[in-house]
Amino acid sequence: MQAGGGTSDNGFIFPDEDFFMQLNWWSDKGRHHCVSITPKWPNTDIYLDLNGNIDTEKGVGTDEDRLDQCKGDLAKP
Repeated sequence: MQAGGGTSDNGFIFPDEDFFMQLNWWSDKGRHHCVSITPKWPNTDIYLDLNGNIDTEKGVGTDEDRLDQCKGDLAKP
């Protein structure tokens, strides 16, 4: 994904309580990132900063309340 770009994926319209999505990505320096997402309808927004980390700065718009550590993965969001 290029700077300023985006990506999307499709999920279930009526997921059960165990449904989650997982997003994996690597920075230019090779650091692995992984986050488990409990999506909300109709969109869940995750913004990355210049270092490839999830941008949690106030007002950016990342839905932090929907993010968790990956299931079965030690990489922190």
